[in-house]
Amino acid sequence: MPHRIFLVHVNPPAMPPVLEAMRQGWPEALVFNLLDESLYAELDAEGTITPEIIRRIRLLLEYCVAARADGAIFSGSTFGPAVEAARQGLLIPILKADEAMVAAAVECGERIAVLGATERSIAVVSRGIAAAAAAAGRRITITPHWVAGATAAMASGRRDEHDRLVAAAVDRATGCDALVVSQISMIPAVFAVPPLPGRTILTSANTAVARLRALVTSSASPGG
Repeated sequence: MPHRIFLVHVNPPAMPPVLEAMRQGWPEALVFNLLDESLYAELDAEGTITPEIIRRIRLLLEYCVAARADGAIFSGSTFGPAVEAARQGLLIPILKADEAMVAAAVECGERIAVLGATERSIAVVSRGIAAAAAAAGRRITITPHWVAGATAAMASGRRDEHDRLVAAAVDRATGCDALVVSQISMIPAVFAVPPLPGRTILTSANTAVARLRALVTSSASPGG
């Protein structure tokens, strides 16, 4: 019987890239989407993770379990710390958006660039990479690349402008071993740029799908 995989989203533009990653990396899985855009309204300007946010995310994850999910991916990297807290004790593998990606990043080399359209997403992913590097005993340098104006363009429906801004930032992010894409909604624009020799591009969608498939098929859980 196909595995039942739930994708939990807080931003509609993140949905197509994760679905495409599932189609490419796990086509036989049954995929179901949950969307709660209102979680972003709970964040203050600093992106503070509050007990209420953790409680809300816990309810979403418990729903996945109740709906007989074999595993889940939460696609909002800003909410990673809340997912880590909320998934404790749940008996299915539940991945934060970026945890497989940050683990892969530290294997690519010492110079890591982090691309994001919001400064808080860059900060969350950068902290994850630093923690993964420390756990692996590796020295790294993290360089942030904030794509100014991309969030506003996406929010107002100017997807072409968003993609142009992202593509220009990808072109500028040279001199790195890995370019880490901190927001799933940016993935299509990133991969529209021709590859640069010696630079690995890592996205949370593809790395999360690969890791979740391994966890589900081995019955191991990162959050229990």
